[in-house]
Amino acid sequence: MTTQIDPATTTALLPEVYARQQMLELIEDAMRDVPFCECGAPMTVDADGDTLWLECPTFTEPSTGRLAWLRGGIRAALHQRSVLVRGDAIAA
Repeated sequence: MTTQIDPATTTALLPEVYARQQMLELIEDAMRDVPFCECGAPMTVDADGDTLWLECPTFTEPSTGRLAWLRGGIRAALHQRSVLVRGDAIAA
């Protein structure tokens, strides 16, 4: 006995599958193009809210204390961080 596949349900899933495939290709391409930060650390992919970042791992380290704003500014100047995806739109 064979079961029939409803074409309406299979085509509804295709855009999500293509979006995931496109997202995976985008991440792989970004990590291939920029594998290391200028400081020498390997780049990582991190999600923050609705944004997907390609960044130096120093951005995940907490910045606390009285001079946290200074360390945050130095971190932004010396290390690389770029947006891959924000919301559902791919960053160019």
